[in-house]
Amino acid sequence: MEAENVRWLTVYNSRNAQAFAPLYTPDAVIVPQGGPPIKGHTAIVQFWFGMFKNEFRDPKLEIIDLHKEGKIAYQTCRWTVSKFNENGSVKHISGNTLRVFERQRDGRWLIKVQMSNTD
Repeated sequence: MEAENVRWLTVYNSRNAQAFAPLYTPDAVIVPQGGPPIKGHTAIVQFWFGMFKNEFRDPKLEIIDLHKEGKIAYQTCRWTVSKFNENGSVKHISGNTLRVFERQRDGRWLIKVQMSNTD
């Protein structure tokens, strides 16, 4: 799961929203705090595009708990991200995330469900 987090962080830091699609199953769902569920690759790419547009940068993930059973695994993580504002100030935001992964036939782990909250 550490390798999956590195892969996800690498895509985030590339600031290429399209590169997120292959990290999620076709039926994946992101449930952001305070917002409706975001379903499927097209909506997920748009969600991450919005994060980039709003200048959220430098994400970090720290695994708190991990469980695997068969082709399903989940991890809970602490996350942090920096929000860069137009006036040059930076706000550091943190919270928790739960990500459920599904192992694919080729051995890759893809995100099926992702939920996050802020502190």
